Amino acid sequence: MLRNYMEGIENLTTSDWIAIAAIIVPLIFGALVVILKWLWKVISHRKIEVVTPSLGDQFSKLNKQIKAKSFLNSNGKLSEESILENHRVLFQGEKNAGKFREKNVYISCCRINDDLEGTVLVEQPHGIFVENKTTNLMSHEKIRLTLKSIIDDWNQKVSKVKHYGDKEKIEFIARFHIYFEMIHPFFDGNGRIGRMLLEEQLCYLFDKIIVFKPDLKDYYDSVQLASKGNEHDLRSLIYKEVKK
Repeated sequence: MLRNYMEGIENLTTSDWIAIAAIIVPLIFGALVVILKWLWKVISHRKIEVVTPSLGDQFSKLNKQIKAKSFLNSNGKLSEESILENHRVLFQGEKNAGKFREKNVYISCCRINDDLEGTVLVEQPHGIFVENKTTNLMSHEKIRLTLKSIIDDWNQKVSKVKHYGDKEKIEFIARFHIYFEMIHPFFDGNGRIGRMLLEEQLCYLFDKIIVFKPDLKDYYDSVQLASKGNEHDLRSLIYKEVKK
């Protein structure tokens, strides 16, 4: 049977092949059209999904996390203006965006209870009384002066520290970070701005991309300890993130 089939194919004339092609080619072309229409429907559907209002809102919120510009210049130098500009972008549209706070702020050094954890804005030092607890109050008048002091210190040392070992680099960054958080220059967002800046400082000094995304509880605990003079946990946490 197979032999007869093969002989039949061999006996087909050119006219026969043309007639067969006239039948098969349209069938193949029709199948391709159906497949292409199906693919276009899938792609078009996905395009519609991308621009749905819900995703638009999400991208709008995500845009607020984008830095306005680098905190550091090409030489690793930091400026007050770059800090303010990034705060403005992070909190765009909000009342205090890109502005230093204009109230005194009490920095809680350790957890007492939920009401006193973290920071409390007060008008006068006597507005806070905590028994057996070290208090730190940075008046808003001193913010610019003190912030300028730690920025100047960073700018004076950064070029030398870039050539130091990992331990010295982390000590340098940790000290700047805890000073920044203790100054607490903004009404809100000090932690986020501080961590964004710390991440960029790490990238510059270690000359590689480093993502600083620690467990927030560990981070806050280490900052509280560092505010009392024990920077060990903060340095260890930074080292861990560097080595990820």
